[in-house]
Amino acid sequence: MSPLTGSQSLGDMLRWLKEARAGSGQGLKRVHAACRERLLASAAEELPGDPSGVEALVTETLAKLPDLLSNFEGACEQELRDTARVGSGSGGV
Repeated sequence: MSPLTGSQSLGDMLRWLKEARAGSGQGLKRVHAACRERLLASAAEELPGDPSGVEALVTETLAKLPDLLSNFEGACEQELRDTARVGSGSGGV
């Protein structure tokens, strides 16, 4: 499953990641939006039957996104997911 939908492409995501790492608020918003649905789906798989726990975990992880991106040097979805997983502190997402 990919977080990219519609007219978004891998190139778009990589550009937004670069912009977010450089401090762009707009780049960060785009990365956030692209990742939110994917993180929700991943968390729901790992925490079945706990919708409030899923939402809380994703919200907490996305709140850490600026700090996570400041240390993130990857360039693909899996590397970003792995960074989010570590940042969530739960082993999930």
